[in-house]
Amino acid sequence: MIRTVVAKRAIATYPLQLATALKPPVRQAEPCFSTKLQNFVLEALRGLQNKQGTGVEGNCCSAHNLIFVTEAGMPLTQRVVKREFRRLLAKAGIRPVRLYDLRHTAATLGLAAGVSVKVISDLLGHASISLTLERYSHVLPSIQDDAAAKVEKLLVA
Repeated sequence: MIRTVVAKRAIATYPLQLATALKPPVRQAEPCFSTKLQNFVLEALRGLQNKQGTGVEGNCCSAHNLIFVTEAGMPLTQRVVKREFRRLLAKAGIRPVRLYDLRHTAATLGLAAGVSVKVISDLLGHASISLTLERYSHVLPSIQDDAAAKVEKLLVA
C-alpha cells in the first residue's frame, strides 16, 4: 500500500549564522512537500523515529520531531550527509556518485518503467513538464518503441 507523506517544516541554513533554523513553509496553508511512500519505508522511518525518541531529552530532534539527525540530535548538515553517503558507498563497494545522481536515476527508471512524465515532473518538483522532458528526453525513444509495440499488439491481436 502507498501513502502520502507531508512535510510541514523545512530546515534552512543561513550562512551568517552558526545554527540551523527551522523555517515554516512560505505559505502556511500548504505543506512544504508531499510525496508517496510505500508502507515498508514508512515503517522504517517510524522505527528510526521511535528509536531516537529514547535519546537525549531537549535536543532538536525531540523538540522538532525530526527523523534524520546527528548523534547529538541536531539536524544534519549537507556536509555530514555527503560524508556519510560516500562512506556507505565505499562500504558497499559501489563507485563514488553524487547523492544528486540518485534523483536522476530515479527519474530515468520511472520513465523507463512507463511512469507518466507529469508524475515524474511532480515528484521532482519541476515547475512544468517541459523541463522534465528536456532533461530526460534520452529515455523517451525506448518508451516510444514500447508504446508502438503495445499499440501494434492491440491492433493485430
